[in-house]
Amino acid sequence: MTRRPIFENQTFKLGKNFHFNACVGNNGYIDLYTYQLGYYEATIALINSAKKSVFKIDLLIYPIVYSARHTIELFIKNQLFKLKYINSKAQGVAFESRIINIHLIDKLWTEFKSLSAVDVRYKPFVNDLDEYISDFFEVDNTG
Repeated sequence: MTRRPIFENQTFKLGKNFHFNACVGNNGYIDLYTYQLGYYEATIALINSAKKSVFKIDLLIYPIVYSARHTIELFIKNQLFKLKYINSKAQGVAFESRIINIHLIDKLWTEFKSLSAVDVRYKPFVNDLDEYISDFFEVDNTG
C-alpha cells in the first residue's frame, strides 16, 4: 500500500482549530518514552472521568486497563533498551527487534529482571514493581 502525504489524509489533516492538531504518523517525533507517556496520560484521564461518574466504570474499565497495561509494556521496553549501556546482552539490532516484537508483559518483565541484575541498584525498584506488574499480566498479559 502506498502512503499518501499526511496533508492529503482527510482524517488527520490540519484543521481550522489548530489546538486540536497533534503529531500523528510521520509528522512528529515519537519514541517509546513519548508513546508510553501518551498511554499514561490517557489512563489518568479515563480514571479521572470514572471518578467523576461521567461514564459508567463498567464501560471504562477495559480501556483503563488496556491503556495502563500498554503503558507498562512500553515502559519495560524503554528500560530494556536503556540497559544496553550497562549490559552487553541488551545490545544490537537482533535484541531490539526481538524486544519490539514481544507483547507479553510477563516475558518482558522476566527479561528486564534478568538483564537488570547486573546492577544491584535496580533490585529495590524491581522488588517494588514486581507485584503490580504481575497483577497486570495475570489480568491482561497480551492487551
